[in-house]
Amino acid sequence: MKQDFWPVTQANNILKRLAKNQDTIILETGYGPSGLPHIGTFAEVARSNFVMMALKELAPELKLELIAFSDDRDGLRKIPPTIPNPDILKNHLGKPLSKIPDPFQKYSSFADYMNNQLCEFLDSFNFTYTYVSATKFYESGRMDEVLLKITDNYQEIKDLFIKTIHQDKRENWSPFLPICQKCGRLYTTRVTQVDAKLYQLEYSCDQGNSDQSPACQHKGKMEINGANIKLGWKVDWAARWYTLNVDYEMHGEDLIESARISQKICRILGKPAPLTYKYELFLDENGQKISKTKGNGVTIEEWINYSPFNGLLHFILANPAKPKKMGLDIIPRLVDEYLSAENKASTLDLYHPLWYIKGFNNYDASKVKQYPSYQLLANIAESLGEHDVQLLLDYSQKYQPEITIDEDFINFCQKVSQFVRHTSHKNKKDISINQDPALLDNLKKWQSYLQSLASNSVNPENAQKQLFSLAKENNLPMKIWFKFLYNVYLNKDAGPKLGQYFAILGKNKSLELTDIAIKKATIH
Repeated sequence: MKQDFWPVTQANNILKRLAKNQDTIILETGYGPSGLPHIGTFAEVARSNFVMMALKELAPELKLELIAFSDDRDGLRKIPPTIPNPDILKNHLGKPLSKIPDPFQKYSSFADYMNNQLCEFLDSFNFTYTYVSATKFYESGRMDEVLLKITDNYQEIKDLFIKTIHQDKRENWSPFLPICQKCGRLYTTRVTQVDAKLYQLEYSCDQGNSDQSPACQHKGKMEINGANIKLGWKVDWAARWYTLNVDYEMHGEDLIESARISQKICRILGKPAPLTYKYELFLDENGQKISKTKGNGVTIEEWINYSPFNGLLHFILANPAKPKKMGLDIIPRLVDEYLSAENKASTLDLYHPLWYIKGFNNYDASKVKQYPSYQLLANIAESLGEHDVQLLLDYSQKYQPEITIDEDFINFCQKVSQFVRHTSHKNKKDISINQDPALLDNLKKWQSYLQSLASNSVNPENAQKQLFSLAKENNLPMKIWFKFLYNVYLNKDAGPKLGQYFAILGKNKSLELTDIAIKKATIH
């Protein structure tokens, strides 16, 4: 139903919370620059942009801003496994990302390199956002007001927070992470005293837990301000909301408790907490959480290489509150879901996913409606063992003469070809072919049907009907018959509509592949 489409629901929820005379809505999205931007980064920014599009339609008089906040003042806890020159970072573990060298040796710091990657990444998709660096945010004094507020409410915040952590960590917990004035680390320091009247603290750098990030044992005293302090994560999140007047932020399912605590802290500081929206995490084809270290699932680069960009947007637009599988093998199906939506679409409004896609890049859907199934083209390329784009273009136009062979469709076929070229070896598996003689006999009858055709042309509807008729005439269960056909033709358990598959191949190529299929199915 219309009212259930999530960007509209979220936009209406935000509008209900507006303060009197409020003319600007601030949304925020966070980025941890210890690693490169990835599919999750893309999804969160894209979804935030979709909510902004709904807001703009519902309340065009309001100003909208999305802040992409980089937590580059966070410390480097471990050396990422995929970066070059790891030795450069060995002596800098525990220091803020903005204060350690760039292992890529292109920028003044590791954070500068990663932040530039973030901005280039977001700019490449034409996202609307305002970039903010945590380091500059702290060091410019923007955080000083909230740091003093936290000091004023120190005990109340501590009492709230320590209920959520283990007993042995409670005594030393502080919202403040002093940056050691001697060694520059922040995870090795421990607050030993807070003077709430003078807004000062004392600390000891004695919390090193390994030789890689040693505590220097320095004891010091410092002013509580943005030049010296980094807030612990959940307090930091609340402090950002307070300082930036954030109205809305999305977060992953793994941050539910963090968001609740941060909202409570924001209220303690004296401002309403923003509206948050929890989305589920991406899963690989086996239902496991996608992990950069494991390398499971699909990367943003693979999506771009193998899928039309609008197919990715359509996938991201599906209900974020439900877990989504996004393994490499299911890209064809996900693209076809997008193509199917295009074919069914008529009137578009803000309750329809394609309204957002069209608004995002102003595409022409009339051409897309002509496209053959991605899965069909992929199976053609895979079964023929050829990845020539021209072959896919020729076969497509033979099957659908109305297709316009323009740059967009050529690009579509190139993506299919690249997908097959890079995944066909992964998809190969041993298929146990059903040795029922009735199935082989039926396959030979299908061969006879193909031979009887007067021309090289195969009508997709007639071919599909014939396949169904052969099963009925010989009392073969449809499920077993079609699984058998997918096994012998495609070496898979499922696939495209076979009538369309044979139509796009034509009689001669279909007969050639049928000869091979009969040999596979022959009982020795």
